[in-house]
Amino acid sequence: MDSHMELKYNLVTQPESSLIKIDQLGNPVPEAKFNLYAADNLDTSIATGTTDGAGRFIFMDPEDSTPLTIQDLYDKYKNSKDAAGNNLIVEETDTPAGYRTIDQVGLYFCESVQGEVLLLSNSIWTKGLRHA
Repeated sequence: MDSHMELKYNLVTQPESSLIKIDQLGNPVPEAKFNLYAADNLDTSIATGTTDGAGRFIFMDPEDSTPLTIQDLYDKYKNSKDAAGNNLIVEETDTPAGYRTIDQVGLYFCESVQGEVLLLSNSIWTKGLRHA
């Protein structure tokens, strides 16, 4: 028997949030492990992950393994701040052989004139880590 059912849906893709670790020449660093924390609570990680072959680490929700968007992080952690004004902290927990481990990197939210939420770092050039 043939089916005449048609399924339509309208899903809007929400871009995930990620970081890219690069070396001093701008090349990606794979297999680096990171934890993400709220700036006012470094005892419990929000997300953990390992950079892929492109040096990219996607923030994944540990409860359901779905990608975290900047909006998700902003809604939950916009009021989480340390003394330097950071909302989130990224910490490298394992570094591939031959590469330098970065210190903790502070990230902060910035709302654009158009109302878009951005996640920025003050240490893009000194730590080799940038938001993707």
